[in-house]
Amino acid sequence: MATSLVVISLKITNVEVESIKSDNVNSMVINNVNLDDLLGEINNVKDKKFSTVISVGNSDVHKNSEFLKVINQVLSADGKLVVKEPINQNENQEQIRTQDEIKNNFIFSGFQYEDVSETSEYGYNIAKFTFKKPNWEVGAASKLKKKKKPSNNSFSPVVIDLNDDTIEVLKKPEPNFNEATVWTINPDDDDDELEDEDALLEESDLINPKFNSNNINDDDCERAPGKNSACKNCTCGRANFTPKQLEETPKSNCGNCYLGDAFRCSTCPHLGKPAFKPGEIVKLDL
Repeated sequence: MATSLVVISLKITNVEVESIKSDNVNSMVINNVNLDDLLGEINNVKDKKFSTVISVGNSDVHKNSEFLKVINQVLSADGKLVVKEPINQNENQEQIRTQDEIKNNFIFSGFQYEDVSETSEYGYNIAKFTFKKPNWEVGAASKLKKKKKPSNNSFSPVVIDLNDDTIEVLKKPEPNFNEATVWTINPDDDDDELEDEDALLEESDLINPKFNSNNINDDDCERAPGKNSACKNCTCGRANFTPKQLEETPKSNCGNCYLGDAFRCSTCPHLGKPAFKPGEIVKLDL
């Protein structure tokens, strides 16, 4: 029974074909340069298993998905795949691939890369690759084994066994909702002293703000419309003035208030009002 499969799809001489056969005595040899005929011959042996597959061919064959599928199928687990393909050493040779292109082609097809070497055979610069078929089948699965340990307040290790390789990882403990997690304050504990609110106030905070009678609207009082009287519990100083003082027309310090905003100071109580005659009380009809 043949233990190796030799596939020759490169145009070489009969002498070179016979040399390959003599180097692989206990082998099944398929020699066909026509891609369709070659695939037909390979499909006839797809139910067999070989420990080694040797493919001497061009890029058209090695890129063919049907060829790669059958080679993967006939090659036994841990089997060796030897690929010989002309490599690109001339930029004008578009049909010939580089080493990296050939290597990635077979890696993406499920083979494990082992090594590569360059030789001069059959009149070509040949790259000889060695690949290996992984020791698992398509769709294989393995169950992860976890060793349970009682949960506590610290991270607990979990042992995972992956095909005799033991990996220990840390698992976050599950929260225990039965334990009390509400903060409590012990009034007898001297370390939990409450802050004195008055101590947080500065001297400027204890001084009542001064009310500027020249700008009775420049404050935070929430008064009813049309009323200038102080509100209850007044803190702005308005309560210190008589109603007459509040109704008095503000006096100008610069003498330009009546001319309009273009002539008024930034703190002028008449900002926003139209120009008026000196001594005239301006009332806005809103």
